[in-house]
Amino acid sequence: MAWALAGYLVAQGRQVRHFRARGCYCGPQGALTSTGSPSRHLDSWLMSRDACRRALMEAYSAADFAIVEGEFSSGDEPSSADGGSLEALCRMLDLPRLIILDAAQAADCRIPARPDAVDGVLIDGISDYEQFFQIQTCIEGAWGVPVVGGLARDEGIRQALVSLPPGRVVPESICKALAASFAQFVEPRLLNAIVDRPALPIASTPAADFRKPVDGERPTIAIAYDDAFCGYFPELLEELERGGARIVDFSPLHDECVPERADIVWLGCGRTDFHAEALSDNLCMHASLRNFARRGGRIYAEGGGCAYLGRTLKSADGIVYPMVNLLPLAAERRENGGLPVPVEFTPVGENWLLPECRTLRAYRNRRWKLELLEPIETLHEVDGSPTLVATGNVVGGLMQIHFGAAELLPALLESPCEPAAQSVATSWPT
Repeated sequence: MAWALAGYLVAQGRQVRHFRARGCYCGPQGALTSTGSPSRHLDSWLMSRDACRRALMEAYSAADFAIVEGEFSSGDEPSSADGGSLEALCRMLDLPRLIILDAAQAADCRIPARPDAVDGVLIDGISDYEQFFQIQTCIEGAWGVPVVGGLARDEGIRQALVSLPPGRVVPESICKALAASFAQFVEPRLLNAIVDRPALPIASTPAADFRKPVDGERPTIAIAYDDAFCGYFPELLEELERGGARIVDFSPLHDECVPERADIVWLGCGRTDFHAEALSDNLCMHASLRNFARRGGRIYAEGGGCAYLGRTLKSADGIVYPMVNLLPLAAERRENGGLPVPVEFTPVGENWLLPECRTLRAYRNRRWKLELLEPIETLHEVDGSPTLVATGNVVGGLMQIHFGAAELLPALLESPCEPAAQSVATSWPT
């Protein structure tokens, strides 16, 4: 529904930005196709009120419409158990609330109880115009709020979306079909009336300014990006570039070496288990990453990226593949691990990136299990299983950390030191 609404607005000549209400990586990237810009993130649990306001105001500098996608919960305040709250964002940012109601829930005029706070309704799974107008009449009469649009049920599109791997860009044909379907049922006058809100209050505190010139060059950060690695917060990469970093991408699947002059390698989350054989076979990249670490290059890896840096990776089909062997870990993909969960953690031990003894907030990836094969610095663990480890200049784990919300971007923008040989606590394959 969010992609359909965004695609419809873009077709009407509007510039749209899409946000997710939780700062963690999730499903296919439909917003990128619908709006031409990847999804950003607002998170009431990770980010302060002023940080959320600044992020939204920055989006409005390049767009005139913002969609924040999430789920309303019964709790009023965000907590460590719930993570980011869409309800809290609505209060912080004075966002109008559009809820999505499945047409099956309102069949035969059986209208569910009205939510506490709602400004408009979108109907999903419409069979025909007659059903839409019937539900529209019932909702507006019983709830006293307008039905501003809807989306027809198309099982072919829904099955195509379900089959897409996490992080995959949604095909343009699907997003165009969704937008065309939405255009059949939208009520433009009612939609425009809902989103016509007063100007957003200016943040009461200025943003931390880490973009000031510093002595020395800012680092070159090499981002692993291909079909196996796609889990990144795009707003952070943009912020790093504005802060002076040079961002380059490379493919552990297809390239033979780390980009030249890289100071930091960032291996994001993704579906490395889908491509485990190809990743395992690219021995040139394995050697390049190990040599990069030996020379003093800094490496950070999350989720599937951490599994790739380990000694072995066991995919969901049970096959064990040898990996880079920069971290003495055995990684196993768990299909039924569940969605990322919010955690508060305090790193214990020294490393180049995360401050010791400072409590941070993040989302923990539960689809990977890590087993430590040799003693190294364990920064955090859950039930005896490592979730964040470090050795020498390599940091990896299962935390999805929004470095902007955690105010950790300066650590990634420090002037690169002269490369020096460093040892890592692992054995190299011959």
